Amino acid sequence: MNFGARLAVLMASSIMANQLVQAASAQGDDKQKIKEVVVAERANARVGDVRSISSNGETFYEVEFREDGRDYEAIVSESGVITSINQEKYSQLIIGAGVSYETDFYKDQKAGFGPMPLIYGELGRLWFRGTKIGFDVYKGNYFTISPIFEPNLDGYDANSVKNNSSLYDGLADRGTAFDLGAEISFDAGWADISLAGQYDISGKSKGTTVDFRVAKNFHLTESFMVIPALNATWSDKKFNQYYYGVDKEFETDFRAAYQAKSGVSFEGSVVGVWDVTDRWKVLGRVAYNSYTNAVKDSPLVDKSGQFSAAFGIGYAF
Repeated sequence: MNFGARLAVLMASSIMANQLVQAASAQGDDKQKIKEVVVAERANARVGDVRSISSNGETFYEVEFREDGRDYEAIVSESGVITSINQEKYSQLIIGAGVSYETDFYKDQKAGFGPMPLIYGELGRLWFRGTKIGFDVYKGNYFTISPIFEPNLDGYDANSVKNNSSLYDGLADRGTAFDLGAEISFDAGWADISLAGQYDISGKSKGTTVDFRVAKNFHLTESFMVIPALNATWSDKKFNQYYYGVDKEFETDFRAAYQAKSGVSFEGSVVGVWDVTDRWKVLGRVAYNSYTNAVKDSPLVDKSGQFSAAFGIGYAF
């Protein structure tokens, strides 16, 4: 390519890049104006994402905002007229049923599919997320403080073994425990960040866990939302010893004694919510948990991590 041709290509590329920058800047200016429309209507609103949508050939904007601790969605026309303001759909309480699946984790323990009750969402200040239940004693535009309660479903059934394994002979079941604690969450704009501490009040492990979570809601379409999340969970040695340890008195020729230490495990998950109608919802969740060495080194554990999935149908109230 000669010098003249190269110069022409460079000039054309520069013009195209400049046009793209101007278009992006114009779009940003439009969205800022739409935000100002919402703030003019709701002075205490903290405005988040703004998305353009099309309906019957017209352009509208979906605007997420938080006011007095509640999440809303406003629809604004291209000319700056607010056509509707509704509480966010994910703030509804969804009740239904589904099925769950998890891969093997404990050695010689039966895993796989099982029925699952489905409770997800919010009812006023009361909220449900997975197995965790919380109540917002304080909910502002940035911070939320909640006492939380959660049944801990970790553990094993010493009598539910595969291939007549004797690995759990002499050990007591590690059944459901109940944790009580508190959670503080912060809306950082780019993500929802939470820190929760919980203690076993049922006296099973008498252990403590601390969970750090980062999550973000993404509305892929008007009727489908995904919520990816990352969790880092620290568990103390009492918790890990109860679920994964083997006391010296229970050591056998085929099961070594093991004193578990504290450690941090990590989980990545994605929740999907599909609005089939305004009331009927389909929910799904996939997750992978990578366990701390304090868990992986246990003679009772077969894997370094665990995959789980769940699928359900529910009705929104």
